[in-house]
Amino acid sequence: MKEGERLTSPVSAAEEPIVFVIDDDPLVLGGLSSLFRSIGLRVEAFTSATELLQHPLPAVPWISDCRG
Repeated sequence: MKEGERLTSPVSAAEEPIVFVIDDDPLVLGGLSSLFRSIGLRVEAFTSATELLQHPLPAVPWISDCRG
């Protein structure tokens, strides 16, 4: 494998990893979303946890990083 190449395996849209970005600052929300998309990740962006919880969520493991 060459530098910069990613190891990928075929996955269906239902199995595709999703990064949920939540931030009330539009610049942070947009910046993080763009960063994750730039490395090929699917992103769903929300301005609050309430907005996220109103969205249909996949039944998959979660990792959360909350900083106040």
